[in-house]
Amino acid sequence: MEATFEDHLYEGITPANLTKGRYLSCRFIGCNLIEADLSNYSFVDCTFSDCNLSMSKIEMAAFKSVSFDHCKMLGLRFDLIHPFLFKIEIRHCILDLSNFSGVDLSKTTFDQCQLREVDFTNANLTSGSFDDCDLHLSTFVNTHLESCDFQTARNFTIDPTRNMMKKAVFDRLNIEGLVRHLPIVIK
Repeated sequence: MEATFEDHLYEGITPANLTKGRYLSCRFIGCNLIEADLSNYSFVDCTFSDCNLSMSKIEMAAFKSVSFDHCKMLGLRFDLIHPFLFKIEIRHCILDLSNFSGVDLSKTTFDQCQLREVDFTNANLTSGSFDDCDLHLSTFVNTHLESCDFQTARNFTIDPTRNMMKKAVFDRLNIEGLVRHLPIVIK
């Protein structure tokens, strides 16, 4: 039987101090979980603040209403997570080289995040937003971007012919990323 932990505060822990199980309404602060194997763990209504989860294995991990704030999350494979009731909030995080391919991120807000070289291929970002986010070299192919807000996003390259973009919102001063694939010069 899987262990269940509820309403606990975990401060400064390492992977060796984290037991596999279900974490309900728990807070993780300043934890160093680099390369942790979090496969098949379950996090429900949890918060991660100032944590480093870079290169962690999250295959079939469940993230249900989980928030990440000021976390370093390099190279995470969200495409391998358990999709049932997946919902995250991400603020002030670094997610470079992560993979959200095929993930339902509808209504997800990325707030002041660095998302360089992130794969959003086949993801659903309907009604989501990238508030003040750096999307340098991130991939958007066959991505659902309906009503997605890119008004304050920067460094993105999105081909409108290869994505579903009805009612996506852009600032008129940052639309260069929508035509970068064309053989034209913008001055």
